Amino acid sequence: MPNSATCQIVGHLGRDPETRAGAKTSVTKFGVAVSDGYGDNKTTSWYDVAIFGALGERAAQWLRKGSTVLVCGRMSIRTWEKDGKNGTQVEIVAQSFENLTPKDKRDSAPKPQEANRQEPAQGGFDDLPF
Repeated sequence: MPNSATCQIVGHLGRDPETRAGAKTSVTKFGVAVSDGYGDNKTTSWYDVAIFGALGERAAQWLRKGSTVLVCGRMSIRTWEKDGKNGTQVEIVAQSFENLTPKDKRDSAPKPQEANRQEPAQGGFDDLPF
């Protein structure tokens, strides 16, 4: 069984994105909850997402805890054993993302460290005329 595959997920951020500077590039990480089913049959799976470079910095600027997001990338599955217990970690290295939270529901206040940043000049799906 391969340990990585291409995937797309839609879910809600469980925490604000965190960006860390690396030796060559920065990496932004956050968790996404994906729910399936409803009522007593509802299940939720969590995915760790990593986005590198400028795209990750953009994610940190525009995504917040609770945001609905579409993430496309490569899924990596790792199994581990610690103190006799086995576990599995699923991480998605994102190649693209889209903030699906409607503009009127987004938190308009930027994070304190981003208060001086300007909105990117590029338009998104929210700018389409239809």
